[in-house]
Amino acid sequence: SQSTGENGSIKIRGNGDISKFVNVKVDGTIVDPVNYTVTEGSTIIEFKPEYLKTLSEGSHTFELVWTDGSASTSFTIAKNTSGSEDP
Repeated sequence: SQSTGENGSIKIRGNGDISKFVNVKVDGTIVDPVNYTVTEGSTIIEFKPEYLKTLSEGSHTFELVWTDGSASTSFTIAKNTSGSEDP
């Protein structure tokens, strides 16, 4: 599952065991750990807003990798419409 934080971060939860967490990939490329935090509750990745700003507008693939498997999903970076609260 995924959610968007008030600060512009994105949290994505995976069902894998955090003790087996290896890395996170976006569009097939391993993301530097300085760009996210990992917390328990299965495995929860929170991408920092500064990292998300480096991604181009549009759809991106996300993959969580554990020593015993992986899970992937996609997310979309929307055009920045600062000042607008409309959905």
